[in-house]
Amino acid sequence: MKNRPSPIAYPTTDENARLWGFDVIEPVGTPMAWIHDWTSAQAGWNRPMQGMMDLGGLMGSVGSDLSRLNVDDVMAAFCLMYRKDIFGLIEEIESAVDRETALKIARSYGIKAGSLGWMSTQGQHGKPVSLDKIALYQDLAHTLYGPNMQPNTWFDDEKVVCSRTDCTFGPIAQKREMAAYCRSLCGGMTDGYMQCEPTLLTARLVDIGDEGQSTRCVHLWTYIPEVFDRLSRDCRANIPRTTQEVLRERGVTGLEKDRTS
Repeated sequence: MKNRPSPIAYPTTDENARLWGFDVIEPVGTPMAWIHDWTSAQAGWNRPMQGMMDLGGLMGSVGSDLSRLNVDDVMAAFCLMYRKDIFGLIEEIESAVDRETALKIARSYGIKAGSLGWMSTQGQHGKPVSLDKIALYQDLAHTLYGPNMQPNTWFDDEKVVCSRTDCTFGPIAQKREMAAYCRSLCGGMTDGYMQCEPTLLTARLVDIGDEGQSTRCVHLWTYIPEVFDRLSRDCRANIPRTTQEVLRERGVTGLEKDRTS
């Protein structure tokens, strides 16, 4: 993490365009980012969560020799524990109630988490939160979720875009069918942001699908309704229904009939 953002090379390769989400919406002018290379961003990003799974968790990494414990181990183990706890709790809730109710609970939790995070950012940076500080908030928040959260967040003069894969809130490979809960929770967070910021326009444009068919999500934040005009038809249609309702009320036009909840 730097004390100021720096430019991202653009135009770029197809691979980098997908990494940053330029294939979803192109930058206007020079795109800027706080973090360019997550593996060198700070201590703790040298052991992926999958490595901890292969080892059997923290104990498998250090055994009985605590002197071998390091920041990389702790961060990777925390990410793994957090992910397993969230989906373990969701499975228990689903077993006690019907799936629709469990999805509503996930969304409700997301709204509260998103609102609290955004209010904290407003307290630090004022209202409305500037685009560069929105990008900073996203990078700081994702840092706390461990080494699997390596989003590529950038901003220009009109918007912020965050493209990420293998989100901590996404289900592990053996539980991809639980992806709908990730989408409900994330959708709640998105709507929670807008509850706190009356001129903010934000949406999840690309996501992993209810069956976890993909691993990438792409999010957009702006204060300019016309930015949504440059999105593809599929992206507009993929915006969740509850988010579309707020966006329409705030002047966004041309949204497709949504395919999601």
